[in-house]
Amino acid sequence: TSLVLRDGRSYLFEVQSITDAANHQVHRVIQRSVTTARREGDLVEIVEGITGNPPLVVTGGAFLNDGDLVTVVSKQANPPQTAANKTKAGAAK
Repeated sequence: TSLVLRDGRSYLFEVQSITDAANHQVHRVIQRSVTTARREGDLVEIVEGITGNPPLVVTGGAFLNDGDLVTVVSKQANPPQTAANKTKAGAAK
């Protein structure tokens, strides 16, 4: 999950894009302490600690520490086709 609980506190990891000495863009995470409020299902209200709409780590936050380098990937809109969901062109359904 995005929200990480450590030492009795709640944290989110913000992704910061920076340019390294070799002029390559890298992504580093910043651990942000947040205050939570209401919960509804999988949703948690964040009332303090994050402002605006910064890019956040969505999964795997429990494995990160402040300052770690990460690779940013986009969520796939369409899952890759498997043998179970492939159909031949022109085949009757």
